[in-house]
Amino acid sequence: MPANRRRGTIYLHSNNTKDSPLDIQIAGKNFHVPERLHDYAELKVGKLDRYLPKAQSARVEMRREKTKSASDRCIVEVTINGSGVVLRAQERSTDHFTAIDSAADALRRQARRFKTRVSKRRSGGKAAEVLAPELSMDDEPAGSVVRHKRFAMKPMPPEEAIDEMELLGHSFFLFLNLETGTHNVVYRRAGGDYGLIEPEPL
Repeated sequence: MPANRRRGTIYLHSNNTKDSPLDIQIAGKNFHVPERLHDYAELKVGKLDRYLPKAQSARVEMRREKTKSASDRCIVEVTINGSGVVLRAQERSTDHFTAIDSAADALRRQARRFKTRVSKRRSGGKAAEVLAPELSMDDEPAGSVVRHKRFAMKPMPPEEAIDEMELLGHSFFLFLNLETGTHNVVYRRAGGDYGLIEPEPL
């Protein structure tokens, strides 16, 4: 099983098998992944291909965080890629096995929501209504930036951005609008519809 390192993370690559066509990478970030835990993650994530037949690869990253209590917090993040669709779930628990189970369950729910939306769209269901934003500012003092992420943006129409947002289970999604070439944000409104935020020159 080949492995490579990047910034304290050890990636273990699993070859495709007849049981799952997914190319699965198991990553331990400053954390050694025992063989039993590696096999369990590979088994649980490999079964997700039945819900996502077009999925091509999956990455599982595990780490531990120190807490004030006696036990550490175990964190598992699973990312699945395929045919332009990305699903991601991050779960925390007192052990990695439970966190893997929770992440797999979250990804199954995302896959079902995605299939439902695609089915409605193909059957001529009503398109999502893009309405004016209803944003509010919280009076609580702002905190500091504790995490910085970079990711590639594939140009897409607002409807596809909504699908991506629902897949990730987020309430908003930043994307590059294929139609205008500008960065937009779609978000979920309280009534169940969706909003679109577009930049306007000053």
